[in-house]
Amino acid sequence: FKSGGNIRKRAEQIASGSLALKSGSYLNAPAIGFLGMLGIESVKVYRKPVIKLIVTGDELVDPGNELQPGQIYESNSITIISALRELGFDASSVRVKDDYDATLKIVGELLHECDVLLTSGGISVGDYDFVGKAMEENGVQTSFYKVKQKPGKPLFYGFNDSCHVFALPGNPASALTCTYVYVYPALQKMMGIHSPGLTMRSLPISNAYSKKPGLTHYLKGRIVDNRVESLEHQSSSMLNSFAGSNCLIIIPQESAEIEPETQVSVYMLP
Repeated sequence: FKSGGNIRKRAEQIASGSLALKSGSYLNAPAIGFLGMLGIESVKVYRKPVIKLIVTGDELVDPGNELQPGQIYESNSITIISALRELGFDASSVRVKDDYDATLKIVGELLHECDVLLTSGGISVGDYDFVGKAMEENGVQTSFYKVKQKPGKPLFYGFNDSCHVFALPGNPASALTCTYVYVYPALQKMMGIHSPGLTMRSLPISNAYSKKPGLTHYLKGRIVDNRVESLEHQSSSMLNSFAGSNCLIIIPQESAEIEPETQVSVYMLP
């Protein structure tokens, strides 16, 4: 055997008094193990935000029940909560009837119980869309309402002293897209992550796509052999194409005609 083999020298990994991990470092498995090697049993961390989701709509019925005329199954809560869990966050939901007083009350209560309040539906301008007014009456300051994008144009973001509020569109694909593109990076930023958001790549697109300039389009896409294709069923109401996608293709606001083999930016889905 060679002299000195199989011996770990003192201070070969880190010297006494040196900085082990910078403030703001992400505690992945190796980082946690490294701290354990140093005998450190606890460190200060950012806690995960407390997230609540309000679902509105008297036409919504829980899966497993029989639909009556004018009713649809409620899927946004399970979709959004499942997406957040995949991304490493916990959330819970409450249902509220299409009634202004009920909406005003539950918004006021949850603003004091959570760090991030999400709503699904009720933010547009219909006769039963009470969310925006309830937010205003509860002291939520509007940062923006409506974004030049498709799907997800009627997105609202506001805040008060203790809570961030995202009012997501009611259409399922719109709500999920906004969760990935806006809610997720906001949650990461609240936890001190310096480069928040989904991972981005640039890839050639395999099929043509056309639209009118004016809105950024987020297309459900699938990457195969380092090329990306946009899928069928891009409507804001459709999740079947989302279920088969592994990325969101970003078609910029100013673009009109996208030819095959054009380089496009994509968000990688978890």
